[in-house]
Amino acid sequence: MIYGRRRIGKTELIEQYFKKKKVLKFEGIQPDHLRPRSKNEERLFQLQQCLHRLSRYVENPLLEKLTLSTWSEFFELLVPILAKGELVLYFEEVQWLSNYQSEFLAAMKPFWDDYFRHNPKLKVVLCGSASSSTALR
Repeated sequence: MIYGRRRIGKTELIEQYFKKKKVLKFEGIQPDHLRPRSKNEERLFQLQQCLHRLSRYVENPLLEKLTLSTWSEFFELLVPILAKGELVLYFEEVQWLSNYQSEFLAAMKPFWDDYFRHNPKLKVVLCGSASSSTALR
């Protein structure tokens, strides 16, 4: 877990360290505060962004057409992909992916316990920041 103030080089550190590895990077998108979404709408938006990236990583455009409603469903899709091989699973801007809620990490925990940790060549990186204390809700 890498967490710190914005604009101090967390992303650059991670990307330089893993530059010779196969990285599956999923990045949270900053919420549009001019057009706020409900918590559910925000989760669905972030999930769709992650599905978009996953479809490109595995070269399967049909994944993008799926409709997921929970992070558990997303992690379920990752299970066969992360089962073997040297990979880095990298979540950037976790605070936006999770919409400042614990649901994302709570959903990830059983997948770590039951599947991901069994691949000794898998590295999982969570990175996040906050521009100010008022950004956390």
